[in-house]
Amino acid sequence: PPPPNEKKPMPTHEISLGGILSAAVLADAAEYAECVEDIRSACEEHGKLLHFSCPKEGEPDAGNAYLKYEQIASAVKAFEALNGRDFDGNTVKATFLSAGTLQA
Repeated sequence: PPPPNEKKPMPTHEISLGGILSAAVLADAAEYAECVEDIRSACEEHGKLLHFSCPKEGEPDAGNAYLKYEQIASAVKAFEALNGRDFDGNTVKATFLSAGTLQA
């Protein structure tokens, strides 16, 4: 069990997946497109997405993915499944975002 002083994050509909795309993937348009589809598919396994984006090289927050689920329960399932997961050699850091951060 986690240490007693470690608070669980407050779930919201919105999640960021930090560090999911490497610099090498961002630099290769074909590889980027393939990885983005893989990420979207993995995320859709957990519920209906209202928003999905992966900023490209040169854009703010490139290398991350941003998700907004229709249901908070779906976001929680995605968070639990994806946080700490290895994706193409990168360890994913899932974070719940404040409600309203992403536009659907």
